[in-house]
Amino acid sequence: MMTMTVREIAEFPQEDSSPKLIWYAVTCARSKNNITQAEDEQQAKLNVCKFWGISPSDCWLGISALTARRITINYKGHILTNTADVIGYEKLNDSHKKLFEEFLNNYWAVWELPENHLPAKIKYVKGKIPYLRVDFAKGGWLHILSPHEWF
Repeated sequence: MMTMTVREIAEFPQEDSSPKLIWYAVTCARSKNNITQAEDEQQAKLNVCKFWGISPSDCWLGISALTARRITINYKGHILTNTADVIGYEKLNDSHKKLFEEFLNNYWAVWELPENHLPAKIKYVKGKIPYLRVDFAKGGWLHILSPHEWF
């Protein structure tokens, strides 16, 4: 397992890794940040403890003091918004969550700089033609009808 700071992500060589490994941002109260690949949050925290040379059972700096959140990293090493961090995501049903995740993958693929197009809010809108409305952090919004159709 490799643990890196955010700056080191850009130089990270693209390797074929196990599909089970997920990127996590791990932070502590001292505002130290590290990015690591792990199977789950607990493993990510263990990786960071090992990287920092801290005992995982340390009550001040160990696993209990760390916070791990799942992140998405684009091919340039920029951290993109995790769908679960978007306001309103938890209110969507499972099919709408899947639609939103598939939309983001397709939407970010068309931009050279996807980090400039991060979603801030998402909500389901009922009507003659139901859709998901996504509002972006830097302004603007879209109607999402399918993973490949938005306006």
